[in-house]
Amino acid sequence: MTHTRAQLFHFTPFVALILVITLATLAMIASCERKPLSPASKRVLSIAAAASLKLAMDELVQAFAKERPDVTIETTIGASGAFSQQIAAGAPFDLFLSADAAFPQKLVDGGHAASGSMRVYGANSVSLVLAKELNVSADIDGVAALQMLGTDAISKVALADPRLAPTGAAGQQALEKLGVWSSVEPKLVMADNAERVIPFFVQGGAPAVILPTSLAREVATRQGARLVRIPGELHDALPMALIVPRFAKNAPDAQAFSEFLASPAGWSILATHDLQPTAAR
Repeated sequence: MTHTRAQLFHFTPFVALILVITLATLAMIASCERKPLSPASKRVLSIAAAASLKLAMDELVQAFAKERPDVTIETTIGASGAFSQQIAAGAPFDLFLSADAAFPQKLVDGGHAASGSMRVYGANSVSLVLAKELNVSADIDGVAALQMLGTDAISKVALADPRLAPTGAAGQQALEKLGVWSSVEPKLVMADNAERVIPFFVQGGAPAVILPTSLAREVATRQGARLVRIPGELHDALPMALIVPRFAKNAPDAQAFSEFLASPAGWSILATHDLQPTAAR
């Protein structure tokens, strides 16, 4: 059949309507795709933090968020030694808060830290927590308490792995200095970081646990247990340092958090959790 020009024109309005609707729909979709989603627009700051910081981190993050509400902070708690190994292997952390200064220094020496980013932000200490069932003197000091760990009065001792956890290493040093490490070592139950050894004590498997004071105080209060500070002269000093990893994706916010820790607000929060120098250290 042969169509005239007039007959072809008869179908044009219908086709035009379909085209208009299609183009309008595509334009609407494109417009929606261009609109930013507020949650996704926030910058992410990934922090690897030592177990001794566990109780302080929530407060630190909340305080920092008031200064930078557009930053979403993701915190991973663990062992300083394990984090150091992961960062050296390229783990995607923006900031590393160590329980000591030795692991960050190794990352600096190995070229795994951003230039000039290492900073000491706090100071760790170590304490011994003794179960309330133990018959100990009310005025027992750190030396006597550590020596007791080598006796038959203590069946098990919980300690973070000294190879990975600086506070675990400090506990070992103190026991070695007092000459009781060889007696305590067979009794040890260990985990890779201080947070993970707490269940050994809480669940009754070990009546004694050596922890960073920041965690020990909370455990002793919750369990009605005895907290005994381990004298600082029995182990190496534990300045706490941080670094921004060399390949951090959000170095600007990592540096800002680093500066916040050194501010009066950051210092105050850390001091509340026994993570700043005191006259006793």
